[in-house]
Amino acid sequence: MSGRRNDGDAADARDPSELSSALGVPISATPATYTIILTVADSSGQPNYTVHLPITVQDFSLTSATSAETVSPGQTTGPYNLTIQPVGASFTGAVTLSCSAGLPAGANCLFSQSVTGPWTPSVTVTPGTTSVPVWMTISTSSTSSAGTYPITVTGTSGSLSHSITVSLILTTTLAGQAFSLAVTQAFPATVTAGSSQTARVSITANYSGSVNATCDASAMPGAICTLSPANPIAISAKAAVTMTVTLALPNTAAPKAYNIGITVADSSGAPSHTLQPPLGFTLIEDFSLTSATPSQTVTPGQTTGAYQLSVAPNPPGYTFSGAVTLSCPSGLPGGAECLFSPSAPQIPGNSGVSVVMTISTSSTTASSPPSASHRSIFYALWLLLPGIAISWLSRSSRKRMSALGSIAAMFLFAASLLSCAGVSNGGSGGGSGSNPTTYEITVTGTSGALSHSITVQLVVQ
Repeated sequence: MSGRRNDGDAADARDPSELSSALGVPISATPATYTIILTVADSSGQPNYTVHLPITVQDFSLTSATSAETVSPGQTTGPYNLTIQPVGASFTGAVTLSCSAGLPAGANCLFSQSVTGPWTPSVTVTPGTTSVPVWMTISTSSTSSAGTYPITVTGTSGSLSHSITVSLILTTTLAGQAFSLAVTQAFPATVTAGSSQTARVSITANYSGSVNATCDASAMPGAICTLSPANPIAISAKAAVTMTVTLALPNTAAPKAYNIGITVADSSGAPSHTLQPPLGFTLIEDFSLTSATPSQTVTPGQTTGAYQLSVAPNPPGYTFSGAVTLSCPSGLPGGAECLFSPSAPQIPGNSGVSVVMTISTSSTTASSPPSASHRSIFYALWLLLPGIAISWLSRSSRKRMSALGSIAAMFLFAASLLSCAGVSNGGSGGGSGSNPTTYEITVTGTSGALSHSITVQLVVQ
């Protein structure tokens, strides 16, 4: 802006004027909120004015967890699992999905925000601060030619546009050759992070041959999906084959609903079917129980030092809003008990809580019943008594005196064996004297149907 203010033209100086400018945002700009500083000054340098103009750069991404679907001409594919998510903290614009190129003649893309439909030619979603799943199927025409088609799927929001490519495989199924998939054992409706879950799917064919199966666990990063039997899987006409799906869940998975896709294709590539609906489950909030103190040593009748326990949300970084009650259900010696501080049930929340546990013992904690070796000596002495009595009655008085001395020596020898016999200091028995006794104490945290346990040691000296 140029020009100098003229004091003689005060009316014109007060007239408002407009200044327009255009800002070019580079394509590599990181999504964030920026401040544009606009300075306006007289050609002499004074007066000088500065305006701060905020501008927010937003973007979104489009991905597909399903790379290809195989179908016969005239049929509709299984769903492609698409995801729209913000790049950066959020994307508040509406994104419309459509198939922009690659479809064979007579084919159409259909979209839905649910794997079960309803299906429409396009769909519009707003990611906000989270990712949004979108399902897409492709209906084909009976006149479509067999082949592999690269389909371009485009997401558009205003002037922003992002595209991905998926494959549509059209194949002519051999006459009479078909098979079907069915779930015979689903995953549990709710599962916990770090666990291993099992489902079973049956494959029933009207022909004999072999198929290859794949598991799509990309919806849960870090999950490991294993199928048994291994590929290729032999199939026989009219005989169902059971396939076991084992899913190892990572400890870092976010609590929410997940779907695991199963696709089975003939070894020649056709026919091919995707299990519908997919294997689903919900990962629920969970907690973990740990101890920073593996062991404490105590004298009978005393109370141990502190076991430092921690109850935390699992996976870390999320929230567990249930109350966790701690207890020692097994392993304690007689007369001992666990004491917790604080004693009330604890709610880990999103950061976890610390609990101090001590174990009080009784003065008889380390005592134990006679060992097996002690009992054996007592039994031997009892067995000797009949023989001693018979010998005593059959001897003269002089010989009786000699026998009495022998009997006394025998009992002294047995007593010496008792005094030398050792005692067990194992975890399940007791101990005496200075021998330490180690007990394996089970500490359990319970919240509703959830329960987790750890083991700590108590050494009684």
